[in-house]
Amino acid sequence: HNQIYGVEALGRGTMNNLSNSPVDLLDLAESGNLEIKLSDLFRRIGAEIAFSQAPHKTLFVNTHPNELRDIDSLVKSLAQLPHFKNNAGLVLEIHENSISDVSKLKELITRLREMKIGLAYDDFGAGQSRLRELLEVPPDYLKFDIWLIKNIHLAPTVKRNMLRSLIEIAKDSGTETLAEGVETESEFECCADMGITLFQ
Repeated sequence: HNQIYGVEALGRGTMNNLSNSPVDLLDLAESGNLEIKLSDLFRRIGAEIAFSQAPHKTLFVNTHPNELRDIDSLVKSLAQLPHFKNNAGLVLEIHENSISDVSKLKELITRLREMKIGLAYDDFGAGQSRLRELLEVPPDYLKFDIWLIKNIHLAPTVKRNMLRSLIEIAKDSGTETLAEGVETESEFECCADMGITLFQ
């Protein structure tokens, strides 16, 4: 509806002698078993900034795959964010490559829904899209990776048909669809025509 629906908190490094890429920083943190602490730090600082700038908008936050090993700790971490404390919208994003254990995923989504926190499958289509998880544990949001979206209006028919099918599957399960990396009017119009409702 041509309105801002939500914001996403993304971490970036600021030290001159280190990469500013969150992927590089998380890889470095993994070497010292600090990736969960860094991921939590990204979320906390990002949420504080986001809440000060957009207190009434839904906040999307990311997670490291290793955080899914301890759902209790992850849920406690989310409960400390200002959006949760102030009853604003909060959505946890998990990368599609993190989605491998359906029973763990069901436990996570149950806990999140008890707390009224949404779940998004991030970067869907970037790697091996897991249709089983999409069908058995439908998220609240399905974020299509930029690889699927970039120049979609010029893409071969088979690629557009695949995306259209995924959108229909999501709609049938009550999942909101989001296109990542929309940068041109043509991409936007093509995605909107296919039925995608949110654009990043």
